[in-house]
Amino acid sequence: PKSSASTNSATFAAAFAERTSIAESAGLPPEERRTAPPSPARKHVLSAHCAPLPVSAAHYENFPVASFVLPRRLRPAVLAIYRFARCADDLADEGDASPAARLAALDALGRDLDRALAGEPADGMLGALSETVQRHRLAPELLHDLLSAFRQDVTTMRYPSYAAVLDYCARSANPI
Repeated sequence: PKSSASTNSATFAAAFAERTSIAESAGLPPEERRTAPPSPARKHVLSAHCAPLPVSAAHYENFPVASFVLPRRLRPAVLAIYRFARCADDLADEGDASPAARLAALDALGRDLDRALAGEPADGMLGALSETVQRHRLAPELLHDLLSAFRQDVTTMRYPSYAAVLDYCARSANPI
């Protein structure tokens, strides 16, 4: 797990990993669920759409754990946002792709996001995200802030000041 992952959240999530997923808790029909476990052997950057991205509670982040306490009506929206954030974060820091390939994949995801938000037909992750943004009147700029932070994950290993850390947090944690 990432060093920033909460041990308690990771332990809690692991306990649910084999029996549930956010998709199940979102009330999605079985044919729309993606519950296959993530591949630990993945070595390359995911496709820009990350459409086959599993959303298992086994992943080491807090977001899937938090979805269990949300009202059922909000779970599909949380699922759409989580899939986007998880996909973009994995593009930035999972596997062994070069920094240039990671940045190119994040740029492609940003362009695809813009097209989906502009009303171009999109399915899978971006279709659900676009619908969520519209339905809940979310600010698309926040999604671009996330992409900006994930690009920074690729290029910045140390921050020169506390102000620089806060700037990063304003684009990574705050949008969520």
